[in-house]
Amino acid sequence: MAVNPARVAGLKSGDGGGTFDDMETRVGKLEEIAEGTKTVLEKILARLDGIDGRLDGIDHRLDGIDGKLDVMDRRLGLVEARVTASRPR
Repeated sequence: MAVNPARVAGLKSGDGGGTFDDMETRVGKLEEIAEGTKTVLEKILARLDGIDGRLDGIDHRLDGIDGKLDVMDRRLGLVEARVTASRPR
């Protein structure tokens, strides 16, 4: 996930100088980003759960349609057999 540069603007980058200037501010910003990320992930998971439920419903309906098509296929087979049997030879 890309970090929005505006959210961390004003923070000094770590230069390896061995000082801890503004470390509390840096940690605070990282914690804000982590909380925001957690919130977004929770929303994504909730949406995925909803999609999963809808897909289960669709799957159930498709099973019903499949059963109806099987019945129609059997009936058409019976009609075909009757038509074939009634044809003069």
